[in-house]
Amino acid sequence: MAILNVLRGRAGLGAALALLGCLAAGCALLEVFTGKPFVFDHKVHLNPDLPLECGSCHAGWENSDQPGMPSPGVCALCHDARDKDKPPDRKVAALFDGEVYKAQRVAKLGGDVKFSHQRHATSPETCSACHRGIETNTRVDGSLAVSMTACVDCHGQQKIANECATCHDRIRVDVAPDSHAFQWQRLHGPTP
Repeated sequence: MAILNVLRGRAGLGAALALLGCLAAGCALLEVFTGKPFVFDHKVHLNPDLPLECGSCHAGWENSDQPGMPSPGVCALCHDARDKDKPPDRKVAALFDGEVYKAQRVAKLGGDVKFSHQRHATSPETCSACHRGIETNTRVDGSLAVSMTACVDCHGQQKIANECATCHDRIRVDVAPDSHAFQWQRLHGPTP
């Protein structure tokens, strides 16, 4: 009987330690799953009460093939004072690795696609024509990507060249472009 009490005591201790471990892990997991990640919020920045437009952060959008990503210096114009009392992981500087913006470039096109932002961007008011929902977007994610279908539809509506060679460098019947995934098989059949 004494041995049973010792085993119960050890088992009880083991169970208590296991429960304590689970609770600690649960708290950590709870923080991971409920803690809001620090992300860029277009909706906050494109608020009509603020004097910002897309070009305020995306320098070069109107005269470059690339839209231009924000720089720490541009963000610091407003955020130095606002971030003064925030912890380091909540300061706008945390969104950068040196001078490079860390956010995934969700609108980045495949290597086989020819695209000039300058030719497509005609005014800051038309950003949402391609970047649908940008003014209400609360995080930089895949919802901002422009689909090939949207491009083809727009080219058709605008009566702009809409052949494959208009946008693709490499055109081969036997090799699907990287950006075509499912469309290639639907339109052209399986590759040999």
